[in-house]
Amino acid sequence: SGNLNYALIRNAGAYNAALAIEGLSAGKSVQLQNSTIANSGNYGLLVRADDLHQLSMSNVTFTDNYTNRIAIRTQDDFGSPPSHYDITDTVTLTPQPGLDGYEIKGEYLTIGSPLALTMAAGSKLMFPTAGSLDVQGHLETQGTATQPVTLTSITDSGPGEWGGIYFGGSGSGSGNLNYALIRNAGAYNAALAIEGLSAGKSVQ
Repeated sequence: SGNLNYALIRNAGAYNAALAIEGLSAGKSVQLQNSTIANSGNYGLLVRADDLHQLSMSNVTFTDNYTNRIAIRTQDDFGSPPSHYDITDTVTLTPQPGLDGYEIKGEYLTIGSPLALTMAAGSKLMFPTAGSLDVQGHLETQGTATQPVTLTSITDSGPGEWGGIYFGGSGSGSGNLNYALIRNAGAYNAALAIEGLSAGKSVQ
C-alpha cells in the first residue's frame, strides 16, 4: 500500500512503467495526490484490472513520458493460456493533467455483474485491435458537451480498429451513456451491440 503526496517520480520505466500496481491484497490501496510522473521510458503508470478499485488519484500530472497513458493490464504477456484480469469492484476512471488516457493492455475488459465502471467527464479509454468492452454489469459515462468521454482504439487513427462495446452476455448488462464518443470501433459487428438484456435492464 502507499500514500504518495507531492511525489516526483522521474526517469524510471526501464521495464513496464514508472509506477506499477499489480496483485494488491484485499484492503490495501495506493493513493496518489498532487504528484508528477515524468520522463518514464515506458508507461507512466500500469495497474492490473483487478486492482483498479484500489487506486485513487487526484491532481497527478503526466509529462514527457514515452507514453502519457495509464496501462490497464487485463492479460499477462506469458503463460499458456495467459491469465486474464477483470475489474473486481466498482471503478471510476478520472482525467488527470497531461494524461492521454487509459490503455487496455490485453484483449478485452469485462465489467461483471453487479459491478459498475464510471468514466468521468474528459476521460478516455483505448483498446487494442482485438479489444472490446464487455458490459455484464453497468457502464456509466458522465461526459459533458465540452468534456466528452471517449472510447477509441490505441492508435485512434481510423475505422474498425477495435471491436466496440457489447451489452449482454449474461443478460445483466446496462448503461447510461451521456456525451460519449465511441470512435474507430466496429472491427466485428458494430461499434455498439445490445443483445439479450434481462428484463428491467436498459441502455440509455
